[in-house]
Amino acid sequence: MGQPSAIIVVAYNRAGSLRRLLQSLENAIYKRNDIPLIISIDKADNKEVHQVANEFVWNYGVKNVVMQEERLGLRKHILQCGDYSIKYGSAIILEDDITVSPAFYQYADAAHGFYKDEGKVVGVSLYGYSISESRLAPFYAVNDGYCNYFMQVPSSWGQLFIGARWAEFKEWYNRSYQNFDEKLLPAYIRNWGEKSWKRIFAAYMIESNKFFVFPHVSYSTNYGDYGENTDRSGVFQVPMAMEYGGAAFSPIQISGSVYDASFEISSDILNRYVPQLAEWNYTVDLYGSKTLGEVKTPYLLSSKKCAQPLLSFGNNLSDAVQSVIFKDKGTFFSLGPTTSFVDGEVELSDFYNGVTGLISPYPGICFVVMAQNSGMLDNTLQSIARQNYPNIEICVIPCATDGINSAAYYKTFAETMHASRARYFTVMYEGEELLDGACQVIRGVANCFPGIRWFTGIQAVTTDSGYKVVNGQAAHYRWSQKSFQNNIYGSSGRYIAPGSTVFSKSLWADCRGQINFVSEESFFDDLCTAFFKQSDLYTVSAYMSARPYGSQNRYFSYLLNLKRAEKSPRLRERIMQYCFLNNIPLLRSFYRLYYELPHVIRYNYQSKTYNLSEF
Repeated sequence: MGQPSAIIVVAYNRAGSLRRLLQSLENAIYKRNDIPLIISIDKADNKEVHQVANEFVWNYGVKNVVMQEERLGLRKHILQCGDYSIKYGSAIILEDDITVSPAFYQYADAAHGFYKDEGKVVGVSLYGYSISESRLAPFYAVNDGYCNYFMQVPSSWGQLFIGARWAEFKEWYNRSYQNFDEKLLPAYIRNWGEKSWKRIFAAYMIESNKFFVFPHVSYSTNYGDYGENTDRSGVFQVPMAMEYGGAAFSPIQISGSVYDASFEISSDILNRYVPQLAEWNYTVDLYGSKTLGEVKTPYLLSSKKCAQPLLSFGNNLSDAVQSVIFKDKGTFFSLGPTTSFVDGEVELSDFYNGVTGLISPYPGICFVVMAQNSGMLDNTLQSIARQNYPNIEICVIPCATDGINSAAYYKTFAETMHASRARYFTVMYEGEELLDGACQVIRGVANCFPGIRWFTGIQAVTTDSGYKVVNGQAAHYRWSQKSFQNNIYGSSGRYIAPGSTVFSKSLWADCRGQINFVSEESFFDDLCTAFFKQSDLYTVSAYMSARPYGSQNRYFSYLLNLKRAEKSPRLRERIMQYCFLNNIPLLRSFYRLYYELPHVIRYNYQSKTYNLSEF
């Protein structure tokens, strides 16, 4: 029978998620009783998670619960757990927000047997996509008569790593990763951030021209529970196979279903189905997610606008590739000289053709407005109503002097967070006003950087004559955990403005039991203190809100009078800070590195997308 694939469960602080995954493992079908089960728990001091792991009974082999002695984070945790594939020959990695099909082990075992000696295949996915990660648009891999397709994207929602291939990856990681040219990664993968193990593995696959095997029918699904690298609950859920009736696997050399890291079909494969296209040397960009700078071929097949189309296709079929294969009439997709295209992405909704309910391109945003009895509540509410955004919730919490004491004030806020279906939240104090387009900024950042858990924009000040910019330099709004602890700017509220700060529901979920709530006036400051312990704060170089001038409400009066104990910066630190805030080339880098500041999020007007910048 050969050595069995080990099952590795990766857990952290979600007891309910872990319990659900283990229940699905218990319900699965196994043909042997020597299967190792390892439950690896990152350090979180969550006794319930430990209890769930220890009490689970595994009847198909030896169970081992590993308690990490220090906090690893998801990236280091996965890289460590992947090493079990070398020890056991192969390992199935399951994060705790995954649920597996009853037939998952049968499928994984058969796929491993077929591909274990294929050098171009680094692993087997249990999960099959229905939505692309590159654009969050519908994805239908071409069915070429086999049960699988190949893609240059790492699987992270239930995957089997082949031990020999993982050893090759680790050798590359230790030797070459630091020298990898990140420009080779698609923009959406670059946006995953440095904490993503998947980003590293994608770099390896692209540089080494390796592929993952994906099934047309999924053997796992992703609940998308709120956690370290996701806030997209339910978006990537897919139906699962309930039984395994055998599988017809395709060798990669003859496959008619091969995709690149941007979820685009290989041009060589598309030429098989549309021989007419073989006349041109072109890049496939049907989703329109590749920038023109990434395209190295003289011709392009894309949904981008084209001034000199040689061929055109419609978008009336649910699958973009089949719209090209069956030469659908229309002008949505064009083949033409690369130089004739205009950079930028088409609207995500254009890929859905009237299909609703799969995904909203407008993530829910909840504005929690703290009433202050300053007479400016209408100004705040009207600024939200002017946003022209289809997925907004508004909750007004009365101030303590209206009959709510401080404890009840916090309870009301917590209940609001629990009841809301929104993914992102902004706390606004009465008198703050959203600037036009603020919700579109939130939407753009949320869709480009799903792993960023909170971010802040630049805030203006309202005066009798209109809006006045206090300081438009993004440098003044950049914070890290280290700089916040040192309190380098004095009060955080001076530059971390409530109405310009957006946080995810997952961040709140991780912090809600750790907030030291002092008073109503300090509430936002107390939130920031808890959030910084969990996640970096990113800065968006965009104006998002304006606050009232002077001290017309209690929160801003509190900020003006607030003086926290702060460490007096040494001369070296003051010099670095001066060079940084005044944007002095080369010297500004020392300050950013010293305080480990996250990247700035900037809008690229040419590609109409957001990207990360060091300054």
